[in-house]
Amino acid sequence: MRSCRTATPGTTPVARSTPPAAPGALLRLRWLLAVLAIIVVLTAGWPLISTTVAGLRPLIAGATVTVGPSATSSGRITVGPGWSVLTSSSNPHEYYLFGRGPVRLLVRYVRLTRAGDRRRLWEGMRQMLRVSYPGLTPGRPRPIIVADGSRGLLAHLSGPGRSGKAAVVAAPDAPFAIEMVMVGPSSSSAVLIAVGLPVLRSLRFPAAAR
Repeated sequence: MRSCRTATPGTTPVARSTPPAAPGALLRLRWLLAVLAIIVVLTAGWPLISTTVAGLRPLIAGATVTVGPSATSSGRITVGPGWSVLTSSSNPHEYYLFGRGPVRLLVRYVRLTRAGDRRRLWEGMRQMLRVSYPGLTPGRPRPIIVADGSRGLLAHLSGPGRSGKAAVVAAPDAPFAIEMVMVGPSSSSAVLIAVGLPVLRSLRFPAAAR
């Protein structure tokens, strides 16, 4: 325990202990730091994360990545050249974060737990965008057909200095869906279309092919 001594001329110094930080304050500080870390990963801070901190691992062209808790409850995408996975910001059972230059792509497993969740897929996507991508506004969704023939919804995202694409596809005959959100600077919109959309459309559900 640290202490400090104060004295005036002709008096004996008195030791005063510095009071320890309250346990509740330390817990609140740790919780705040954890929340800030999540915000850095899930918002516009992605393009600013250094490759050293993010644990960038390059992927070869044609590499497949599977997200989900099991082989029968998962989705799989195929990437083209130039993509990397941010390993420290990914959890194979729940989500992957990919990067290609200034573009970031989130692929996320979502369990459908309530009756009618399939009819509310886009509503759930809009809620996620409001929380994790503040400032980005989705346009009107349109149909998307992915590699195994499954159907979902796709919309353009726009916001100050940024643009992107968002898609959600439910697995056939299984209670889960895959959400995909791709974001980059507005100047990279051509890259989003040329190299990003093929990744979104490459989605397959392995269990459906059995």
